[in-house]
Amino acid sequence: MVSGQRFYWVLVFALGVGLRLALFSGYGLGDDPNFFRSYFSILHYGTYNPADHYQMRFGLWVPVVGSMRLLGVTEAGFIGAITACSIVNLVLVYMLARQEWDRPWALLAMGLAAVYPLEVLCSTLFAPDVILATYCFTALWLYRKALGAAEGSARRMVWAGAGVLFLFFGFVSKPWVLLVGPLFAVEAVRHGRRGWGCTLVTGGGFALLVAIYLGWQQVRFGDWLHHISVEKPVSIFLPYSREILLDYPRMLFLPNMYGSYFAGYYPHALVLLAAVFIGRARAAGKWAAFFAIMLAGLAALPAHREKGQWVLLVPHIFRYLPLVSIPLCLALAAYVREGFLRHRGVGAAMTVGFVGLSIVQCVALTAPTRDAFGEQRRAIAVLRDFPEEPVSCDDFFSFRFMSFAGSSQGARRVRVVRAEDPVRRQALFAAIKDGIVVTGGSWLPWYGCPRCTANLGAFHVPATWALIREFDGPLTGYRAEPQRLWRVSAAAAEAQALLDKRPAPAAKRELLRTLIERRDDTVAAEVGEALLRDAPAAERGELVR
Repeated sequence: MVSGQRFYWVLVFALGVGLRLALFSGYGLGDDPNFFRSYFSILHYGTYNPADHYQMRFGLWVPVVGSMRLLGVTEAGFIGAITACSIVNLVLVYMLARQEWDRPWALLAMGLAAVYPLEVLCSTLFAPDVILATYCFTALWLYRKALGAAEGSARRMVWAGAGVLFLFFGFVSKPWVLLVGPLFAVEAVRHGRRGWGCTLVTGGGFALLVAIYLGWQQVRFGDWLHHISVEKPVSIFLPYSREILLDYPRMLFLPNMYGSYFAGYYPHALVLLAAVFIGRARAAGKWAAFFAIMLAGLAALPAHREKGQWVLLVPHIFRYLPLVSIPLCLALAAYVREGFLRHRGVGAAMTVGFVGLSIVQCVALTAPTRDAFGEQRRAIAVLRDFPEEPVSCDDFFSFRFMSFAGSSQGARRVRVVRAEDPVRRQALFAAIKDGIVVTGGSWLPWYGCPRCTANLGAFHVPATWALIREFDGPLTGYRAEPQRLWRVSAAAAEAQALLDKRPAPAAKRELLRTLIERRDDTVAAEVGEALLRDAPAAERGELVR
């Protein structure tokens, strides 16, 4: 029986890991370039910059920089820490569920987490809140482990002390670690006098570490809230409004701009089952309450007061929602368990169907980033054949090109075509006299600026532009034109015109000799390259000579 349960555990775990790796998205979303520049700087120089708010998030950059040190300065290295934490969170869901239910129900909870669309999407994007969730809920698991240990046991204090460390890791990542406070408070009240020692160690230890950290900032920077102060100037704060408060519920319950659902049908199923089993709310509704509390905090936690009114941090983006993924999956598992207990056959059939549907939703939800980022990788692979040419492109493409194109390609080659106005952009195109131009293709899904994409629009491509490659990505809500790579060269255009007038191979070779004799080296090089491309392998040696 035990070996069978282990087999199913491995099967469910492998499903979660395999789904995440198979639907890999990668680098390029939102403020990824800012994070990358900051954390690559730490990797490169071996120290952090206290004036950079990204680098003051120690709980984030330590695992990310460690991942890049281990896997290299690649997409896998940059995203690796998030992916690893998403995989750890599968195990964490199981262990939290085991503190309440038997193994089959804990396996059910892990299975729901394995195919939760938002988590699958964010697991291979740079979504730092996945790391924050690992810290917060590992701390909760350790605290509950301490509360469940035998009274007087030394292990109780060891578990509680370990929980303190993870809470502190969360604190030096994001202030939103406070959102798990109510969960700890509920557990403390439930265990009352029996758990006062664990609660004292956890609460007191956390307060002590935070005080030391704030005191260090006061001594080092003259500001005990330096990590928050450096972030304020680059953040946006707005007064409360109905629209802002409903941002996250809309993301969870309504389809997004591409018709998929960030959370699949998880919140819908939770609400439906909670209504069906309303009489079991006391037994099954704890995690649903935790989820609601944390979601409300995420949506409405005030930042500070401005001009006599409370303001909160915006924008609200889907990458912040992984913090509540674990309580949502556990809440749904609790109610699905009630369905199993009521009618095992119906519950099993509906669960299998729901898991299958969720896998389909994972594929649909991750499609835009997999498509957009994959197109960029293919384009950069082509550009490796032109290692010395300058590259003109828009911001979205330049971020990836400068970060991951390789040592021979980088910032020295990039010329950014930055213009939201089509007329201005066409003028920039017309001014390009040499190099490679990247036009069209996808803009940044979810956060992109359609007006900023280097689309050709009505621009008339001159004779000096030669098409190298056109990619066959479908025209979608994030791609108005196919992505095309052009080589711009007046010499190449002249060489092609001369070759077109001489269709015979002998005439083309005579043209090359003539150009060399009169020392028209630039055009001769273009003619020579064209002849080399078209010549049989046996004749290339002679052409080179």
